[in-house]
Amino acid sequence: MRDADPAATSWPASPVSTASPFGNRLEDPVGPSAVYLRGGASAGRRHRWTAAGASGPAPARGVQAHSRLRVALLGIPEITRAGAAVAVGRRQTRALLFRLAAQGGAVSRAHLCYLFWPDLCEGTARRNLTRVLVNLREALGEVESVVVADSDTIAVDATAVCCDTAEFLRLAAVRDTPARAGALRQAVALYRGPFLDGVSLGNCPEFEAWADGERQEWTRRCCDVLAAVVEDRALERDYPAAIDAAQRYLATDQLAEHMHQRLIRLYAASGDRPKALRQFQRCAEILHREIGVPPHAETRSVYEEVLAAAPRRPPARAESGAGRRLQATWPRQT
Repeated sequence: MRDADPAATSWPASPVSTASPFGNRLEDPVGPSAVYLRGGASAGRRHRWTAAGASGPAPARGVQAHSRLRVALLGIPEITRAGAAVAVGRRQTRALLFRLAAQGGAVSRAHLCYLFWPDLCEGTARRNLTRVLVNLREALGEVESVVVADSDTIAVDATAVCCDTAEFLRLAAVRDTPARAGALRQAVALYRGPFLDGVSLGNCPEFEAWADGERQEWTRRCCDVLAAVVEDRALERDYPAAIDAAQRYLATDQLAEHMHQRLIRLYAASGDRPKALRQFQRCAEILHREIGVPPHAETRSVYEEVLAAAPRRPPARAESGAGRRLQATWPRQT
């Protein structure tokens, strides 16, 4: 039978900077999808309804911006307030905070019980959840303004807590053309690494499965934003910024052959033909090492276009040698 709240023995060290990892850019922490309703069976009681239609306890009000709890989930998790680290000493207690912060709205107690104690009866699991919730409130030094709960749901108050995942989504959703480029770059800066990097709750496979799914989804979202930055910067002929975004994309997904193609073209467009040729070689080596296949015909075509183009300056001897070695190593595809 699982302990209700195991001690933290393998929690990764979390480097906390003196500043928030994502600054004070949450102008609308609740977001346009949140609507507050009054009336009904519980007249006078306010519920927060998310876009998904889940209701939850009413958040507290009057929280000062400087005292808001900041939870960073993209990369090694960080919990800070006013630039100082907030210690939450138990793994399961931290995991509860991360699950609530990632949701951005109310989470049912039934779901949380399943996530942490699926093999226990409902009554025991609910008592365990209550103990972990008490531990979390004590660790945060707040009773009402951070974590709010009723008999069915638990939530973090969006006016008292800001999370990098919510800020990422807000920035990625900016459609206003003048502001979009800057918003996308800010979103990319928030992605410090994989979702809940280094977090493991080995005795809770359901939590692990949830975290793995979120990790994959956030990797995809980051790559989508990086791809948008590449195209935006390339359109403005800001090749250094476009190249940097393409490199970050490939650091996240090194097998993305279409981004290798894009990076080859970006190097060529910036006038750096040697790097364009070396990028093809790097792509070929990665594909051969990781999945045992040569570059796609389209990738080879991009490489050959660069190879055939007249260089803007006399080619270095090493460059022509690299071209000959690649032609000998990778036979033409038919």
